[in-house]
Amino acid sequence: MSARPLLTADLGNSAAKLALWRDLGAAEPERAVTVPWGTYLDAALVELGAAARVLACGVAGSQRAHELADACARAGLPTPAEPRLDLAIACRDAHTVGRDRLFAARGAWALLAEPALVVDAGTALTVDALGRAPDGAPCFLGGAIAPGPRLLAALARGTAQLFEVRADLRARRSGATPRGARERRDARLPRRGARTRRARRRGGGARGRAAVPDRRAAELLADLAPGRRVVHDPWLVARGLLAAARGEVGA
Repeated sequence: MSARPLLTADLGNSAAKLALWRDLGAAEPERAVTVPWGTYLDAALVELGAAARVLACGVAGSQRAHELADACARAGLPTPAEPRLDLAIACRDAHTVGRDRLFAARGAWALLAEPALVVDAGTALTVDALGRAPDGAPCFLGGAIAPGPRLLAALARGTAQLFEVRADLRARRSGATPRGARERRDARLPRRGARTRRARRRGGGARGRAAVPDRRAAELLADLAPGRRVVHDPWLVARGLLAAARGEVGA
C-alpha cells in the first residue's frame, strides 16, 4: 500500500461521510467531514487533502456516486472505486442489501474479529447478523431494515394526525400483561429485510456482542441488553472499505 493516505467515502442518503486515513489501523481518521448533499463537497475534498486512493460505497444511488467522482476530478483526486468485498453473504436476495451494510459488517469484523450484531440508526434503522463461515472467514447472515429515528420524526412533523415516538427502549421492557409485553416486543421488530429471526438463530455466536456506529443507538442497546458487549464505532463502513482494500493486495 502507498504511504500516502487513503480517503474513504460513505455515501448515505442524506450526506457523504468522508475521512482521510494515514494510519489504517487508527482508532480515528486523520481528518473527517460529513457533507450534506448539495453543499460544499468540492471544498471538503480540498480541505481533506491528497490521497493515494478514494474508496467509496453507499446507498445513495448512481447520481451521488457521479457527484463524488466529478468533485474528486476537480480536486485532483483519483476516481472513487469500491474495493472487492471479501465477505461471504449467506442471505436471500443478497443483491438487495445496501453496500453500506455489507461494508459496515466487514468493518465490524476488522474491529472485533468475531461474530456480532451490527446496528445502525441513520436514515434507516438496520440490524444485521455477522457470523463465521465454515472456513473461518466473516459471513453476512442477513438482517432487517426499518425507518430510522430521524425519518420517523420527519414523518411526524409532516403529518397532522401522527405524533413523534421517542426512542426510549427502557419504557418498553415490559407490558402490563404477558400478552402486552409480547405485543410490544413484536411491534419493535422490523418487518422488512432478510429473514431476521433466521439470521438471529444462525448468528448464535453473536449473542454477546454488538458493533454500533451511532452513539445514541449504542447507549439504548447497552441499556436494553446489559449483558451484551456493545462497541460504539462511528467508522465501521470506512473500516470495512480499508479492510477490503488491504485484502486486495494481500496486506
